[in-house]
Amino acid sequence: MKANKTIRFRAEVFEGHKKLIAFHVPLNPAQVWGTLRRYFVRGTINGHPIEGEIGYRRGFHYMLLGKDLLSAARVSVGDTPRFTLAVRAPTRAELRETPELAWARLVPRKKPPGKQMRLKSRSTHRKRKKA
Repeated sequence: MKANKTIRFRAEVFEGHKKLIAFHVPLNPAQVWGTLRRYFVRGTINGHPIEGEIGYRRGFHYMLLGKDLLSAARVSVGDTPRFTLAVRAPTRAELRETPELAWARLVPRKKPPGKQMRLKSRSTHRKRKKA
């Protein structure tokens, strides 16, 4: 398995069955990462971090996109944003879940540590001049 391989692609965002918003993953995950029972991934959409599971339905590999994710990534139906995806280890909770619809979810960005002010040590007393 090529677990550390990251794929990069563009895909059209579309409205599908029951007005769900999705995109098709333009390749077979088994050819990229080897055969797995389920494909849990992390990546980005237009630079915004996402994670979720790749689903397979009606001959297509896909991921569904929620309104919060679409809004954060500034993506609408008909757009072709940039995606990156890499396989990741699932959580125990994800493994216990019965596979259903394959949603991508927005991952909160970690805030970079703020610049800390460096305080210069200043002596409170002055050196006396020797006479």
